[in-house]
Amino acid sequence: MADPSPSEPPIEPEPADWLASTRALLLELQVKGQTMTYLEFADQLGLPGPQRIHQLTELLEATMAEDAAADRIPRAARVISRTRSGLPAPGFFAHAKALGIMGPESERVVYTQWRALLDQERQS
Repeated sequence: MADPSPSEPPIEPEPADWLASTRALLLELQVKGQTMTYLEFADQLGLPGPQRIHQLTELLEATMAEDAAADRIPRAARVISRTRSGLPAPGFFAHAKALGIMGPESERVVYTQWRALLDQERQS
C-alpha cells in the first residue's frame, strides 16, 4: 500500500487578485446600495489570517488611491466599522485626508455627503 502523499499548502491568490476581488465586492455593495463591516468584507473576500483586517485595509486604501486619481468618491466608504455607528474606521478618514480628498470637515459630515453621492450614482 502506497503512502498517502503529503497535502500541499493551499495556493494563495496573488495581490492583484485580491485587489480585483475587492473592487468587485465594492461594486456589488454599490449596486445594492449596501454597506458591510470590515470583518464581513474580509470574510466575503476569503482573506486568510493572520492580520486579515490589516490586509483588507491595504486593499481598501489601494482603491481609495484609484478613486482619488480618478476624482471619484472613495468606494471604500461602503465598508464600515461595527463600533462607530455606521462610519468607517478612523484610518479611512486619515487616508482620505492624506490623499487630499477630504478637508478639515468632521468625519460624519463628509461621510454623510459621500454616502448620499454614492447612493445617487447607484440610482443613475
